[in-house]
Amino acid sequence: MSDDFYGLMDDTEGPMLSGADGIDIAVGRMLVSSVQQANEMVDKVVEYHDEKSYGRWRNNYVIYSDDADDSTDATLQFGLDDLANTLVAQKPFVNVKKIHTDAYIQQVAAGGERYPDAKADFLDNIELGALVFNYFGHGNEESLARERLFEKIDAQNLTNRYRYPLFITITCEFTRFDDPNRFSGGEYMYWNTSGGAISLIATTRQIGVTTGFTMNNIFSEEMYAFGSTNYPTIAEALRLTKLRASSDNRRVVFYIGDPALKLAIPKPKVILTKVNDVDVSLPNDVFNALSLMKISGEVVDEFDNIISDYNGDLAVQIFDKDISRSTLGNNGITNSSGSLIIMNLSLIHI
Repeated sequence: MSDDFYGLMDDTEGPMLSGADGIDIAVGRMLVSSVQQANEMVDKVVEYHDEKSYGRWRNNYVIYSDDADDSTDATLQFGLDDLANTLVAQKPFVNVKKIHTDAYIQQVAAGGERYPDAKADFLDNIELGALVFNYFGHGNEESLARERLFEKIDAQNLTNRYRYPLFITITCEFTRFDDPNRFSGGEYMYWNTSGGAISLIATTRQIGVTTGFTMNNIFSEEMYAFGSTNYPTIAEALRLTKLRASSDNRRVVFYIGDPALKLAIPKPKVILTKVNDVDVSLPNDVFNALSLMKISGEVVDEFDNIISDYNGDLAVQIFDKDISRSTLGNNGITNSSGSLIIMNLSLIHI
């Protein structure tokens, strides 16, 4: 099942029997089955552009990784961690929160292994708001991972109105929508009128780890327009991703939502120029808790031109230094050198 068919415009394309053809038009699907539901989903798009949706949450990006049940799974954490680091290096205005479940204490309940603290952090961050949530790991129609890191009931109970994220789940079948007798977690994430997601990059069938890696990384590059400020629509970013990915397994990745929607990446930005009246290019004092400090800066556009008539509120966040921590290896999985998997779990910022 794939919507790629609708974007294959050449005379020789359409059967989708190989991975050689190319999508010419960006395609998106709004999952609705009634006029009321259609109106509700359109209303979410309107709210996404409403002034109430403005805020520093749009600079946030959250990654959420499955734990390592075997050596192959360990690469899921490494890959997603590297994706986050690359994104911050290319787009320093992005603040990344890393939630690696294997860094939390695993608990065993009657239903199996669980990560309640990691799940709580994930749900809290959805309520606080982030422009993108990116989960990489196993999944099915009911939940993310066998540890049930996010479930259908969670998607239905979210209340993050006016802070709707793009929800990326490069996992198996979390948004399979062609079974009328079994609604999926991704569908409920999209349908939630009090919160949930504005749109999803999601799979409707099983996807291989290698293809998932490739598409996740390329999509991040296209979505945030590395080396450019010409940001495409989300659906166009997925189209460009599929042109660069060769596996025909890529077809199971869908864009759920309005195909004309662009990610609400903030255009004006603040550049820090001085701290305590000292230029930031020069050495400065070490800051201590509760110490007084003065910061100065400029509001500029995406081309670094000063916006002299800007009028608005400034939300200041000061982060501590990055901290490197080890994941716990809850299931006894180590990397190829025999050491525990090392992840940087601090809040990344520039």
